[in-house]
Amino acid sequence: MAKSKQHSSGSKRDIPLHPHVLNEAPVKDAAESSKTSTIMRLTKRPSIGEPTTNLNLRPPISLSNRFVSFSIEQRMTYNEALADLMDRAGVDENGNVADRRGAE
Repeated sequence: MAKSKQHSSGSKRDIPLHPHVLNEAPVKDAAESSKTSTIMRLTKRPSIGEPTTNLNLRPPISLSNRFVSFSIEQRMTYNEALADLMDRAGVDENGNVADRRGAE
């Protein structure tokens, strides 16, 4: 892990920073033409182990507050909370909804 992060308030807390490979680019120096340079981004959380994407929503504030409150109360990240809600709704990994008519 990398160094601690200096906060804008001036206090220094030990926050583990996790490196993530962003890009591998060839080195431009002709003498080192066979090598590549790896660009690393530091984050506070480790990778979830699979590729990610952005999911941008513009929900009403009341719905956003419900989701954030749910996440906090369940002590889940937004990713975990969304997965939990999708599981509860019976949505599989392909986006298919389970037939719940027989379950009632």
